[in-house]
Amino acid sequence: MAHLTAIKELPKESRFLIGDKFRCFNVGMNVAPENDYYDYLLSYAPWQPEHVMLINITDKNSKAGFAFLALLEIDRSASPAGVTVETLINMVDDGITRWFLIRD
Repeated sequence: MAHLTAIKELPKESRFLIGDKFRCFNVGMNVAPENDYYDYLLSYAPWQPEHVMLINITDKNSKAGFAFLALLEIDRSASPAGVTVETLINMVDDGITRWFLIRD
């Protein structure tokens, strides 16, 4: 079973790397609240080498394969290069309480 950690509870210096998975709850599907989520994978944006994107990987869902709206800038100021917590928080704004990091 997957372990979920709220993004808002992670230290600000945390970085997300290619292959990290996220879950966003309360996405508006007409299902039970515990099933109202999309899963996303952090992936390279091949046409923008300094950016990554979130790809929907929700199992058995018509939105699987869709990209989330925004590209995220890769922070290369520290190793490993990745996306900072602050960057993700800025992207989803007030919806951050709905976002979780998935650890299998």
